[in-house]
Amino acid sequence: MTPTTWSASPFLSLGCLLGEGPYYESATQTLRFVDIKKKQVHTVPVTIPIASASDVKTLSFDIPVTVTADITGVDPCDRILVGAKYGVAVLDRNTGGLDWVARWAESGDKDNERLRSNDGGVDPNGRFWVGTMTDFGLGDFQPEGRFQNISRHNDSGASYLHVLAAVLAASTLSWSAIMQFERRRTGSDKKYSPQNPRLEGSVFTIPTDPKYSPRRVFRSGFTIPNTVGWSPDGMTMYITHSSARTIFAYSYDPAVGSVSPESERIFYSHPGAGEPDGFRVDTEGNLWHAVYGEGKVLRITPEGKVTGEVRLPTANITCVEFVGTELFITSAADEGAQMGPVSKEMGGAIFRVDVGARGLDRFKFKLDV
Repeated sequence: MTPTTWSASPFLSLGCLLGEGPYYESATQTLRFVDIKKKQVHTVPVTIPIASASDVKTLSFDIPVTVTADITGVDPCDRILVGAKYGVAVLDRNTGGLDWVARWAESGDKDNERLRSNDGGVDPNGRFWVGTMTDFGLGDFQPEGRFQNISRHNDSGASYLHVLAAVLAASTLSWSAIMQFERRRTGSDKKYSPQNPRLEGSVFTIPTDPKYSPRRVFRSGFTIPNTVGWSPDGMTMYITHSSARTIFAYSYDPAVGSVSPESERIFYSHPGAGEPDGFRVDTEGNLWHAVYGEGKVLRITPEGKVTGEVRLPTANITCVEFVGTELFITSAADEGAQMGPVSKEMGGAIFRVDVGARGLDRFKFKLDV
């Protein structure tokens, strides 16, 4: 069967260097998104057919912000969760201040200047999953990132932070660690340290409370962990490994947030030269997946088959977001004009197209503090 095709139209020409992380705020009918390289978070109304720079509200930072999420019980006009250079934080959108929920550095260590957050998402149980990778300007990307699962919830007067961390070993590129931290309401952090404090080449679980069962870590091949998402029933988790041009699928237990390592399977392998980047899942279970370097978004069925393609006039397509039945699409600059002069001109723009599908409702992060 010939795949269905759509052509997206420009919505906002803002000249992002690396536009990413589109997120629809239904209450305000706005789209927020980030420019990782320019270290900015933008917000634009989606009720107008074509937006201009004057319609955009921008927050600028001295560190990159890479992904955002709403928080349960918190007005997103006031505060949202963000993945940033040094960890995960609550962003005060009125002041631009960052209140850190978790930092990538271990307690007492200096921040690792080589790393930054990449993409992420909230799971059905309110946990935030986010990947880290080598930051820009530090040479070739190295297998030094982590993929982490962060949750905060109250129990017996204490607030607990759980970090599911994977330090990637250079040859096996496997998930190799789990960290769990206990953060007390007093603000002090207690680090539960294994014998190997650098976490490399080991798999361990350090429970902070007897009620929490040890978790197993599954092996993977991530060098650049990208978008994470879930099927409509919450029983399948998808993770994109961009540089391998592969989407992995895992059996997921939404009740406890556990992933079965034995269930790992290749959900989709991209045959082209481009790299799968960000995606969203629709109500039918299809993944709408941006392909960086090929100027397209693919519709991939729950069986891993491509049945649709959104075509765009610029090469470096990064991520998508549903607004009703419309797909809003972010992109990055194309200085090399991979697809010609128009691709260079339109690189970093936001596009929109009605695809007749609706996205799953977003889950919200459970901060509970």
